Amino acid sequence: MADDDWGYEPSGSGAYGHPATDEAMAGSDPPPDTYWQTINDHYPPVMMEDPASLRAAGDAWWVIYEQFDLLANDIRTAGNTLEDQWKSPQAQAAYLEKVGALTSVVDDWSSKALSNSVALKGLAGDLEPLVTAMNTLWHDYKEENARLEDEDNDNSWGRDIARDIGDATFLGDGKHRQTANLEHYSNRSRSEVLDKINTAYATAKSNVSSGQVYGGPKDAVMPDAEALARALAGQMPGPGGPPGG
Repeated sequence: MADDDWGYEPSGSGAYGHPATDEAMAGSDPPPDTYWQTINDHYPPVMMEDPASLRAAGDAWWVIYEQFDLLANDIRTAGNTLEDQWKSPQAQAAYLEKVGALTSVVDDWSSKALSNSVALKGLAGDLEPLVTAMNTLWHDYKEENARLEDEDNDNSWGRDIARDIGDATFLGDGKHRQTANLEHYSNRSRSEVLDKINTAYATAKSNVSSGQVYGGPKDAVMPDAEALARALAGQMPGPGGPPGG
């Protein structure tokens, strides 16, 4: 943006923002660390994910991006308009440096807001099918568990003997079928849901950042409360009289 900012370049270490700001990602924390627990522990936090809120936050960042973009263009237009009004080259250079500092930071804020918008909307889009997948896995697990429990409650002599033998051996590992079912679906929820959720959050946080520190003019004349009230009422002050007049 150096050409558009009249040669102004932001300087100083730490002038630019850092990734993964808490403000931008507020309300979008990943599920609690239940990774090595079971699907019974995976299911509740995943179902608390709220892609709609993340998408709404992305929409809000988009509005911020648009407003900053319009502001930068307005400032740049005004700067170009007034550039030739200065008679002193030194005064013109000082003026343009201030305008360039302002457009530089506003451009940066606009860019960061756009990145935050895209990151949050992308996260929402990634989470939606994973929440659905978790819900499907959970219900499949519960249905299979219910089927196994029904079989365990079938006390016919032949089935009872067969189940006891199966539970004692279970292909050589000695696990109860319901325990094996829990492990099976817990492993699936890790690989099919939790791993992908963690990746989605890591990607989003790497693309979210704050803008550079404000570097524009800070010495503008500010009206007092009385003058501001008159201005809002349309009572603009007239030209001042001569000194001592």
